[in-house]
Amino acid sequence: MVKPPRTETPKPQNPPKKPKTPKRKNRGRAQFGTQGHKARTVIPSGNDGYRKHRQEEEDEDRSYDVTFKCNIDNATLYIDDYEEEDGPNCTVAFKPGDFKISVEADGYERCDTIIDVDRDGMVFDIVLKEKDRPMPLLIDDLDDDRHLVSQSGKRKSKAQTETPPAPQPEQEPVAVVAAQPSVQEVVQEVVPPTTEVATAMPEPSGEDNQNADHKSFLVKGVTFTMVRVEGGTYTRFKIPENVAQYVDGDVYSGVPHAHKVTLSDYYIGMYEVTNELWSVVMDDAVPEFGAQYPYDNANWNQCQEFIARLNEITGMKFRLPTDAEWEFAARGGVKSQGYIFSGSNDINQVGWYSNNSNIEYHNVGTLAPNELGIYDMTGGVPEWVEDWFWYWPGANESNPPLVNPVGEKYKDRRVYRGGGYGNEASDCCVFRYFNDSPDSGRGMGLRLAL
Repeated sequence: MVKPPRTETPKPQNPPKKPKTPKRKNRGRAQFGTQGHKARTVIPSGNDGYRKHRQEEEDEDRSYDVTFKCNIDNATLYIDDYEEEDGPNCTVAFKPGDFKISVEADGYERCDTIIDVDRDGMVFDIVLKEKDRPMPLLIDDLDDDRHLVSQSGKRKSKAQTETPPAPQPEQEPVAVVAAQPSVQEVVQEVVPPTTEVATAMPEPSGEDNQNADHKSFLVKGVTFTMVRVEGGTYTRFKIPENVAQYVDGDVYSGVPHAHKVTLSDYYIGMYEVTNELWSVVMDDAVPEFGAQYPYDNANWNQCQEFIARLNEITGMKFRLPTDAEWEFAARGGVKSQGYIFSGSNDINQVGWYSNNSNIEYHNVGTLAPNELGIYDMTGGVPEWVEDWFWYWPGANESNPPLVNPVGEKYKDRRVYRGGGYGNEASDCCVFRYFNDSPDSGRGMGLRLAL
């Protein structure tokens, strides 16, 4: 068979030139001021630092104040590899985007991280640890009132800096800070008293503490965020009357009698613990694929080992949430709208389950959050809580509220909540209550509390 002759479409001899894209104006450093103070505006080079949904033109004139505080006064702060001449304690105005932050000092572990500047008043307390101590801890306490304003508009390139700035003779940072009161024993020699708000668990009252709605922690290059849950009273295990309109199947099996519970303030993870966070804490290799999937192979006892290691690294007191705390947060806390699932009556909006997950894992935080800004408390992976399995005999709605309750040991079984990507919708309701052996961990995950 003879093939037909090949024909080519002739190219135009003089194709029209593509019009040049106008260059973005004001790419250099600019002077932006807030509250009458001068502060430098740092702009990401090119477009790499911008998130896709922030590439509109209105971002050209927007800047946010970000404050850095460091426990070592003679440390060197670098922003995108440029040295900040005002030192590690300063306020800088940023355009929205992602920026590389590095802090180093002789005798201390170097801290490298990426910050996402997306709001005004962000405050980062950087605690450098001595080289024989755990990795650095970076905390964002969102305290808008703590500003140390930069007075200079100059920065020099790290490549131009041959030697780090010498410490002032009259300053002895470690000795001075060691004499100050501390929050956690593991960091008592390097944490100044001004970081207590950021590091310690906020008290139920106090204006500064009330502003700390989120806490972000950096562990070996991995950042995770805790959401503050304001305490209150709610009815645990209460099943909405309209549940049949949204859920097929048995939603009543195993659910104890509804009863009132009163809780104090606490913090809970914005996301489930990911493969990435689990790996760096447990000194495992971070998976090349699925790093942001929820970790799903932890029995209850292994969760305790993970938390113990995390506390050793950070000097904090992380734990599993109690069952009462988990359900209160899943229902939306004091902002609850009475949904059947965590954040909606439509499970497809807020949770990965058998009908929408394709029986596969998905990255955390890809669906809508609940009323408190917490993700994936419906579906994803089932989450262990602190409690022993307990039927709560005698508890009912007419009794006075139980205050910060924890289930007593009835059988050698622990409670888990939330359902998973392979469960039916009826297993993912906020009031469903399940239990298993603490040694059983296949397909199980966790969420941190503080």
